[in-house]
Amino acid sequence: LQFPQSQAEYIEKRVPEDKTINEILKPYIDPEKSDPVIRQRLKAYIHSQTEVQILMKVEYMQQNLVRYYELDPYKSLLDNLKNKVIIEYPTLYVVLKGSSDDMKVLHQVKNESTKNLGSEN
Repeated sequence: LQFPQSQAEYIEKRVPEDKTINEILKPYIDPEKSDPVIRQRLKAYIHSQTEVQILMKVEYMQQNLVRYYELDPYKSLLDNLKNKVIIEYPTLYVVLKGSSDDMKVLHQVKNESTKNLGSEN
């Protein structure tokens, strides 16, 4: 787990795949359930819990092209990682929504050119 706005990084070992992302983050950014030392370090995240985005880097992109998947905090780890390439272990970037502008999220949209083919007449 990386928290870029606090320059913090934590490692979770043996996370059950049926655990939701929110449950995984609870010991870190929950105002009551988090460890006091971690809570102090991740103060920015605790104050804006609803404004948190969970991103995971897309592997095998062009070298200078960095994109991220946005993960659903209410879905399980398994559901979030389904159909995604992961090298070694997944690294989740927990970012504050206003601060994630420099991290480009890969949007899975249909190809626009094929949608407009029929309307060119």
